[in-house]
Amino acid sequence: MVVSDQDLASLPQTQEQVIVLRQCVHAHAVDPISFDRAFYVAPGTGGKRAYALLVEVLHQTGMIALSTASLREHERLIVLRPAHEALVLHTLFAPTEMLFPERLALPHRPPHPVELRAAQDWVVQLSGVYVPEQWVDRSHEALSALVARKAKVRANRVPVLPGRTRRKSSSPLPQAAA
Repeated sequence: MVVSDQDLASLPQTQEQVIVLRQCVHAHAVDPISFDRAFYVAPGTGGKRAYALLVEVLHQTGMIALSTASLREHERLIVLRPAHEALVLHTLFAPTEMLFPERLALPHRPPHPVELRAAQDWVVQLSGVYVPEQWVDRSHEALSALVARKAKVRANRVPVLPGRTRRKSSSPLPQAAA
């Protein structure tokens, strides 16, 4: 089967830049594993009071809002949640895109009480305050350093000035007859 551009163009598309809230649920009702991407959402013209009200009421109630939004011409299921006095929009994976634990070969034996106590002690020893700046993405740092080195090497190269020609090679290519 072939799906043509015409077939895709016939699908319903929305270009609205308005998010209409469909349902509010407790924040723990949507498993974060279903979150795909996150974006900050800003209020539109004339919507600052309503925006601030929504942020505050979601924060105070521990709720999140479910809706749909048109992103890059595709309608996506989204969650809006309050964070740092702003709204964060999370796109969600569709249920068909997700792997559920029932399909995994997980152990069914409960842990021994002694093992559980030792694991709890270990977790307590590792506990602390989350400070994002203390976590370093070494892959990102290595890539940034590589780009910086390449940019420095390129900046040190002497550019060929316009109008200058390169030295002719000792074995010139045959020229086409005029």
